Amino acid sequence: VLDDQINAFTPWAASRTPQQKDLYFLGYSHRYKDALADAARVFGRPPLPPRYVLGYWYSRYWAYTDREIEQMVDQFDRMKLPLDVMVIDMDWHLQGWTGYTWDPDYFPDPTALLRDLRRRSIKITLNLHPADGVGKHEVAFHAICADLGRDPAKTERIPFDCTDPAFMTSYFKRLHHPEEKRGVDFWWLDWQQGCQTNIEGLDPLPWLNHLHWTDQQHHRPRLRPLNFSRYGGPGSGRYPVGFSGDTHSTWESLAYQPYFTATASNVLYGTWSHDIGGHQPGPIGGELYTRWIQFGAYSPILRTHTSKNREAERRVWLYPEPYRDVMMDSLRQRYRMIPYIYTEMRHAVDTAISLMRPMYYEHPKTDAAYTFRDQYYFGDAMLVAPITSPINEKTEMAEKKIWLPPGRWFDVTLGSLERGNTIISRHYLLDEVPVFVKAGAVLPGQADTTRLPSGSYAHLTVSAYPGGDGTYSLYEDDGLSTDYLDGESATIPLHHETNGLHRIITIGPAKGTFRGFKKKRKVTVRLHGCPPPESVLTGKKSRAWKFDGDHGVVEIPLGVIDLTQSTRVDVTLPAATARLFDKGWTGLMRRLSKVGAYANLVSPPHPVHPEERLAIRVSQTGNRLTRRPENAAAEWRAFNKTLQRLPNALEAFQAEYRLRNDHGAADILQKARDILKQTCGGKAD
Repeated sequence: VLDDQINAFTPWAASRTPQQKDLYFLGYSHRYKDALADAARVFGRPPLPPRYVLGYWYSRYWAYTDREIEQMVDQFDRMKLPLDVMVIDMDWHLQGWTGYTWDPDYFPDPTALLRDLRRRSIKITLNLHPADGVGKHEVAFHAICADLGRDPAKTERIPFDCTDPAFMTSYFKRLHHPEEKRGVDFWWLDWQQGCQTNIEGLDPLPWLNHLHWTDQQHHRPRLRPLNFSRYGGPGSGRYPVGFSGDTHSTWESLAYQPYFTATASNVLYGTWSHDIGGHQPGPIGGELYTRWIQFGAYSPILRTHTSKNREAERRVWLYPEPYRDVMMDSLRQRYRMIPYIYTEMRHAVDTAISLMRPMYYEHPKTDAAYTFRDQYYFGDAMLVAPITSPINEKTEMAEKKIWLPPGRWFDVTLGSLERGNTIISRHYLLDEVPVFVKAGAVLPGQADTTRLPSGSYAHLTVSAYPGGDGTYSLYEDDGLSTDYLDGESATIPLHHETNGLHRIITIGPAKGTFRGFKKKRKVTVRLHGCPPPESVLTGKKSRAWKFDGDHGVVEIPLGVIDLTQSTRVDVTLPAATARLFDKGWTGLMRRLSKVGAYANLVSPPHPVHPEERLAIRVSQTGNRLTRRPENAAAEWRAFNKTLQRLPNALEAFQAEYRLRNDHGAADILQKARDILKQTCGGKAD
């Protein structure tokens, strides 16, 4: 039951008498999706945000100069790191909580800065705390005084009054529209100054969200409106993106985020942005920040942030190894998934079911769907259970208990096909995130990119997973305008069929079009959990392919194809190795790589044990398969035999160092043995 006051916003906010109430009762038992669909008819459907919003936002509460901001973008580009939104916090304006005038000490020429960032396809948002009104020191002060009929000589400050239509008209005209024309793309409305206004019962936050949204609709009618603001109560989902406030830089805070973010969809508020990394108290270690970034990659919005603390760093490249590379790859992985994420965001417009949602939407009568609060559906086809606890120092892995719903699921990270309707316990390394897709799923992605421009994706990837058949419909539009509301969009059907030793992928034909749609572009097909094939055909034409031996992935570059036509890829698998790469091969190779690295770390110039390099030989199996995939069957037989000898070889190697009183080397080898034991019990699995 909800007393809704949103309708009081039209045409202008007005106080209500105690007798004026809009009461709604929604009773649907376990039919949660139906309840949300009907609730959206009352409180508003979530709109589709501009596509660039789904990219990476760099944000840090810090007094950056214009030169430092430009240098930071340079660094992102040099490292081929993706970036779409640069958030400039409070220090863009003159000192004070509220401000609208650029600080010339930090920004001597803001027009030139914004022009440069726009040229490089970087979007800009500025922090806004409007509660203190407009002071005499502001550039727009005299113009606003004229608008409101005030004498500037007798006025020190114009009070902020969001209930006064004249003030709000001048507020947008004098303070916002000039900056938007100069190059500001949207505003961070960081309202936290109470809930009272001059209209009794009117909370300023939802009212401000409404006014900012409708101003954009009137001032920039063809562009999708975009707010970045705090939650203003039921109905706020119609004005995304949400800002959750100042999260804490702790494991406990991180562990709460999956539950909090997923359940926000229960009030139709699915486009949520957290301070990834935490806002306070400030500095965090590399492991914790890495896990925050990984969660952010599988969140609605990926925006790092922190307090104004010189020890609170958010530039991922300044962290030491291994954290640096892991975080950088997480940012890149986010961009690879954008076609899937954007499609699921479009589904939310039609269904009111958010991208990130609790397990019980799909399994309302299953207790585990409610008790496993730290995992969630990420769209219709993907299940994510982020790591939110520290690793075990001995094994360098963190344990995670996961409930897999009925059906079959493919663990993308470990490369294992799992039966559902069960609880599993798995151990994950620092660079691993528990991500599962439905068996047989076929999902869209894109090749590595550093921006999310409007129009069609330049290079599509189609990933098919083992264990069955699957279909998906990739959605595209221009990513920026409101034309999609008038049907200006396209869908590209994807189909994956498993038929004995054949895996068949069909792409297209696309339906619909929009401004910026490209029917001809590069497409690459990726088969996960797949051995080196006997043949790959498109029609009667044989296709070249590559094999990633460390991950068990067959990659088939199709070149440029016409997506308005149907393209069929028929992959024939060899019987001898058809099921060798969907039983945890990816995770095994990753762990053996660490075992081999530790063994190599203490391997001396002159041998001390005849099998001291056995770990290297085993860990190089995937690399050899990449280079010579035709040897897959022989490599597999040799691998099993060698792996069975490895525990004893490592133990003997370690014993030799102990005899030599080299305890440092012995300890390193103990680390290798611990990882191996955790991986496969010390023997081949």
